[in-house]
Amino acid sequence: GCYVQGPANGGAGTQASVSVAGVPLIVELVNSWGDAGGIAQVQCFLNNPAGANPLDTSGKDAGTDMTPAFSGGNSCIVPGTVANGHLNTNLNNIAAMLAQFKYEVIFRPIHECNGNWYWWGFGGLLAGTTAAQYGALYNYIHNYLVITKGLTNLIWAYNVNDQYVGGIYLDGYNAITPGFVQLATFD
Repeated sequence: GCYVQGPANGGAGTQASVSVAGVPLIVELVNSWGDAGGIAQVQCFLNNPAGANPLDTSGKDAGTDMTPAFSGGNSCIVPGTVANGHLNTNLNNIAAMLAQFKYEVIFRPIHECNGNWYWWGFGGLLAGTTAAQYGALYNYIHNYLVITKGLTNLIWAYNVNDQYVGGIYLDGYNAITPGFVQLATFD
């Protein structure tokens, strides 16, 4: 699923959290906010491509399946693996939605990376994800959406959860290819 937030009604924030079935609503909101001079922020709750529901389009998984996604010969960022095929399918769905936006959006593809509540998070290692793996995933998503899918309407954001205690805020950022991140955000 994806989550979108932006200005509406004179600047008050409005948000929508939807599954693939709700893509028309997200596209309508983003484009109407752009028409009004605003900018939307879009974040995605990527299904775990190695998890139990890797291709779920209902929003049920929402990134909370903690199956390790970078190990055991089924790494989601290694071309040809089953998990990589699942990741690419999910990215194709996201790219199809993003391509419908008339305006640039702030894009937070794998947010709150320093936490331990999403499979891509490296804080606490519940899924076994490291900061280096997070950076490799961020780079993969960036290259897939920009190079493979040709999207040019994304302002790439690196996002951490500011309430998670620990000195790991920059570990994921330092593992991302320089120049990919255009904005840093905190939840």
